[in-house]
Amino acid sequence: MSKNRRYSNDAQILGMVMVGMADAINLTVNDIGEVMKKYGFDNIDPEAWYSVNDLVDFFDELDGLPSGMFDLAAVGKFIANDLQLPDHITTMEAYLNFSVSLYDQVHRGGDVGRLGYKRSGKTHIVEADVPYPPNYMYGLYFGLAQRFIDGGFNIQHDVQPDKQILRIIED
Repeated sequence: MSKNRRYSNDAQILGMVMVGMADAINLTVNDIGEVMKKYGFDNIDPEAWYSVNDLVDFFDELDGLPSGMFDLAAVGKFIANDLQLPDHITTMEAYLNFSVSLYDQVHRGGDVGRLGYKRSGKTHIVEADVPYPPNYMYGLYFGLAQRFIDGGFNIQHDVQPDKQILRIIED
């Protein structure tokens, strides 16, 4: 049983997203092959759909490893740096607006969570009810901020029972 929020039994994630995550996990986490195999993530078809709740359980198991917190942050950061994006995505705001619509395209089936974004001055606010654990999300948005923000930034991460709120504040 997951310690994180459960989604609809029919909630799914597109394999093309899973491929990127699997590559990042294999490159950043030692001895994770058997755990990936246990959840069927060792040979991912980019065009197939996978259970969101299996992904949640996988992340729970990864998070439970002695280095899990750091591994999840490293995976998120790796993905942020490796992510192939359309040419017009050149700013943090452009990426965050793009990611909101992309979330709905790569998740399907009942309650799959949601991703929201708004901006207030120099603060980007992401409200995420997603199947991705907090340390992964922190690493992802830290990596994105490094990639898109010239100059300094600060990240505030508020983890609540039903959502995560990330505030990326530009200096």
